[in-house]
Amino acid sequence: MTDFDGNTTSSQVITLIRGELGFGITNVAPVPSSHTVAVSFSSASKGEVKYSIYDMAGRLMNQSTSSTEEGINNIELDIRHYAAGVYFISINNGNDVRVMRCFEQGD
Repeated sequence: MTDFDGNTTSSQVITLIRGELGFGITNVAPVPSSHTVAVSFSSASKGEVKYSIYDMAGRLMNQSTSSTEEGINNIELDIRHYAAGVYFISINNGNDVRVMRCFEQGD
């Protein structure tokens, strides 16, 4: 690193090793939403997931399946007809279930 005054110093290098990319939700955007929600999730293998949307009372609002590839996957959910409020997105790969919250702001 070179400072503003021209002095150069160096430090020890630290190596970071990432573990195996497992199953999990990595991002939900935009928050809050008024029409669609983009959900990104990681998968350790190719396969299929079932995703569900629940309201705060636990009522199932929508459910569907999607094929997955190893790595990062994306699905887009249409929530434009939902009332304003908090909803839970659940993704199930048959072995694990991950849940993330989203907010519908209405029109």
